[in-house]
Amino acid sequence: MRRNTRSAFANPILIGAVTVLVLLIAVFLAYTANRGLPFVPTRELKVDIASGADLTVGSDVREGGFRIGLVSDMEPVQLPNGRTVAQLTLHLTPAHGRVPVNSSASIRPSSVLGFKYVDLHKGTSQQVIADGGTLPITQTQVPVQFDDIFQSFNAPTRRAIQANLVGVGNTLAGRGSALNDTLASLPALLGHLEPVARTLSDPRTGLTTLIDSLNRFTGTLAPVAQTTAQLFTDMATTFEAVSRDPNALASAIRGTGLAECARHPRSGGCNLAACECA
Repeated sequence: MRRNTRSAFANPILIGAVTVLVLLIAVFLAYTANRGLPFVPTRELKVDIASGADLTVGSDVREGGFRIGLVSDMEPVQLPNGRTVAQLTLHLTPAHGRVPVNSSASIRPSSVLGFKYVDLHKGTSQQVIADGGTLPITQTQVPVQFDDIFQSFNAPTRRAIQANLVGVGNTLAGRGSALNDTLASLPALLGHLEPVARTLSDPRTGLTTLIDSLNRFTGTLAPVAQTTAQLFTDMATTFEAVSRDPNALASAIRGTGLAECARHPRSGGCNLAACECA
């Protein structure tokens, strides 16, 4: 008598349950991958840095270009001096988890698309940071990022740069030979400029004192800057009126006798009856 056996994998209910279980495990691994795979031992290192600089959870931690961990968390913290900074939580592989106390870290771009990673430079000290310890902010830095440079070229800046380029082009158009003559004369000009610069840099010249005095002078005028500007405006109006009729000014000077005073020496006084100067 032949026994009819049936494979367990032929059961559709069992196959469906296994499929659902595999999908749940895949979703769980995908959700937790940014914080590291489960059941994989890591060493934790906290890094205080001035700015997160567009880092994200899951960004790489590299040493010499090789991936040694990832950023598992970021949060703002307040230092004892009251300054608020970003604190990164790094999960490092056990093989690279021993970080000397004199190590340093910085944020670098990994591509032109704006992705960043933490660049860890390990020091040479025999003393290492304990698991879960913190790398202080004095040993971290955030260099100027490419996206910060690109963001400085907003629409008004781009229009101003275009206008400058057009102006420079119009200035140099058709003046190639004159520009060559200028460049040829620069060595002689700089040769004469050297003794002038040496004289100005000499402490006996008092250039620093002059600049400080000018600074104090302008600081004194600052509270009455509007009044001073109005004074020059009124003076310009007066001089414009005078320039429209120079003969009237000449007649006024002749009528007061100032012209005769100007033609006689003042040593010993002026004896002309028209002059009132002593």
